[in-house]
Amino acid sequence: MAAALGETNQAAEWATLVPKIREAFVAAYREPDGAIYTGTQTAYALALGMDLIADAVQREQTAGKFVEKLAADNFHLKTGFLGTPWLLPALSKIGRDDLAMRLLLNEDYPSWGFEIRMGATTVWERWNTIRANGDFGSVDMNSFNHYAYGAVGDWMFQQLGGLQVVEPGYKKSHFAPIVGYGSLRHAQCNIQTPYGLLASEWKLANGELTLAVAVPANTSAEVIIPAASMEAVREGNVAAIYAPGVKEATFKDGKVTLLVGSGRYKFTTRRQKSFKQAMIEGGIN
Repeated sequence: MAAALGETNQAAEWATLVPKIREAFVAAYREPDGAIYTGTQTAYALALGMDLIADAVQREQTAGKFVEKLAADNFHLKTGFLGTPWLLPALSKIGRDDLAMRLLLNEDYPSWGFEIRMGATTVWERWNTIRANGDFGSVDMNSFNHYAYGAVGDWMFQQLGGLQVVEPGYKKSHFAPIVGYGSLRHAQCNIQTPYGLLASEWKLANGELTLAVAVPANTSAEVIIPAASMEAVREGNVAAIYAPGVKEATFKDGKVTLLVGSGRYKFTTRRQKSFKQAMIEGGIN
C-alpha cells in the first residue's frame, strides 16, 4: 500500500522486514518436524496462507503436517472467524484443491453444507447455531445471518469460479477454475467490474468440459483450460487458437492458456484426468 501511495522510502523499509518476520516466525512457532504451534487448523492455515515459511523444504514439511491435522479431524473444518478465510486458500497454495473441495462439499457437522442441510439460507455465526437434532444453540453469539464464515465466498469466486484479477479494476483478468473434484459438475459466477460484467460458467458432462466466459469491453483475459493438447480445445466449431478474439495460445503441463479480448466465448474439450487426480479419486493421498 505504501508503494501504491508513492511512499517509496516507507515501502522499502517495510519490505526489508518481510524476511526477518518470516525468520522470526519460524524460529518461534515452527517445530523441527514441521509442526506449527499450537497445532490447530488455523495455525497451519495462517502460516501457509500468509507465506510465513520461505524455505521450500520446510514449507512442504509443514504442508504435510497440515494435511495430517485435517485427516485427524476427519477432513472437517475446525476454524473460527480468523482461520476460516485462510483455510481453503492455504490448501490451494500447497496444491491440495482436492482437500479444499472436500471440506467445501461436506454436508455433515461441522461444514457449510451442514448449515444448508439444516435449512439455512444465510451464513450462521456458529457452526452449531442449529444442532443436528434440530435444537437451537445458546442465544449468546448465535446470529443466523453473520458474514464471518461466508469468507469462503472469496475462495469460491477465485478458485471454483476461476475469476481472478491481474490488473487493477479487472482491466486484465484470469480464468482458471478448478474442475472435476468430488461430485461437483457445474459452477457459475460473475462479478460487476468497472468495465462491465465478468462471468464464467463451467460444466462437466459425458467426459467433456465446457467453459463459457464473458470478458468486458476494453479488457483482456487469460483463460486456462486443462486439455490433452492445443488442438483439443475448441471455441464453437473451430480450434480455439483460430477463434476470433483469441490473441495468443500456449500449451504446457496439460493446460492450454489463451489470451483473449473482450467478448463471449464458449470453450470445449474432452477432459483428461491427470495422474495425480486419478490417484486422488482412487482414494490414494
